[in-house]
Amino acid sequence: MTSNTSAAPRAARRRWATLLALFAILLIGAHLRFLSLITWDEPSSRLHPDERFFTDVASMLHVPASFDEYLDSARNPLNPRNYTKNNWYVYGLLPQTLTQYAAVMLSPQQVLPACVNRPEYSDPSITIGQPCQDTSLADYQRKIVNPDLAVPKLVWLQQALNAEGRDLTGYYEIFKVGRTWSALFDLGSLLLVFLIGLRLYGRRAGLLAALLYACAVLPIQLAHFFTVDAATGFFVLAAVYWAVRCAQNGGVISFGMLGLSIGAAMSCRVTLATLGLLGVLAVAVRLLRRDPLPNGQEDTTDRSHTAISSPRQVVTLSLLLAFAGGLALLSFRLLQPDAFRGTSFIDVLPDERFIENIQRISTFVSGEADSPPQQQWAGRTPFLFPLQNILLWGLGLPLGLAALAAWVVAGWQLIRRGNLAHLLPWAWVTFYFAWQGGQFVTTMRYYSSLYGLLCVLAAWGLVVLAAAKHLPATRVRVPSMVAGRGVAAKHLPATRVRVP
Repeated sequence: MTSNTSAAPRAARRRWATLLALFAILLIGAHLRFLSLITWDEPSSRLHPDERFFTDVASMLHVPASFDEYLDSARNPLNPRNYTKNNWYVYGLLPQTLTQYAAVMLSPQQVLPACVNRPEYSDPSITIGQPCQDTSLADYQRKIVNPDLAVPKLVWLQQALNAEGRDLTGYYEIFKVGRTWSALFDLGSLLLVFLIGLRLYGRRAGLLAALLYACAVLPIQLAHFFTVDAATGFFVLAAVYWAVRCAQNGGVISFGMLGLSIGAAMSCRVTLATLGLLGVLAVAVRLLRRDPLPNGQEDTTDRSHTAISSPRQVVTLSLLLAFAGGLALLSFRLLQPDAFRGTSFIDVLPDERFIENIQRISTFVSGEADSPPQQQWAGRTPFLFPLQNILLWGLGLPLGLAALAAWVVAGWQLIRRGNLAHLLPWAWVTFYFAWQGGQFVTTMRYYSSLYGLLCVLAAWGLVVLAAAKHLPATRVRVPSMVAGRGVAAKHLPATRVRVP
């Protein structure tokens, strides 16, 4: 009785200490990401080529007048391919959509133009919006009533965030909204890094991983640009987190959130459909996991002789995986409407312009096609060049080496010792780097979605190393991926980890 009574206050103090530490880390991360967010490069003409392109595209877009118009690729005024100036667009539409709606909601009604240009590529026989009635405009017959006027405005936020009452939808203003979204997404990534570390390796590793990510160089840099990278990284980490939950006896909600996260990630970068691998691996963990042992005993059974779970469990997990896949496709349909023709909700035939854009950009990334920006990648050593950039510049050499060493040890434990705690983060980092590292184009931002998991692995390695240094002859208790479920994990050579 006394033991239980004293344990409760200790657990409460530990929880409060963890929350306070996490709050402090979030403050550090927020400071570094919002510091001079809008003004750091002024005066400039958006020196980042992707940000300049994003800003130019965003300044032309408008919100659709109806949900049907939103789904119809040929009519949607959010579809960049509906405008003559920028019919080449290979990024996900979700960041642009969020930025456009936020900019419209934060702009006072009276500063928005009454009429705007209609998309030029639309079929003339298709009615888009309401005809402009302002005859004072020389080309009013080619314009439509600005659909942004019908969007509800956040007046209370306008006073706080747009006190000067500017039209935030224009070229010289909308990048500010986009940068704010980037900083918020990356701050969300920081929280997800903590949650993943907490789930896999315990609160100390989670807090350290969050601190490492808060101070990592490339994420801070990318948070200061209106591009797709911060949003992509957030949804990748969200998919990893929910995959971990799925592997830890997660049910319908966990699998559903995994599917939604994958769909959102695809709506930032379509190639991230490969995140479906995480769902397969999460199910594999559930099927290969052994039963709990009594009294916290270590499971030392050779995993090669582990029996597959019952047929009923296989069917159940297969259905949950199919459910996640269905939600991924549904969310992609809703968040990336320009990828489909979309004459109706069930019209999921791909838009020919979308397919052509993706096929064309793949020739540039592979080096098959040539253009002036591609020439900088000639002569680069595959795999070594992006690895060098990650270690030296993206993370910094100390953190980079810690992450690399942890990745090596985690892989060894996973393959030789069967430590399934490492499977999801290690497999995704390995797969993605092996896939992208051999491409002709190896720009640093292509690997930004790996940084959160690299910080998680580095934090795990440092926590275990610190424990081994201070307690060289003892067993160190570190929660594994399936803590409380009986899967034992062997860590560094002088140390063994036992699941409580």
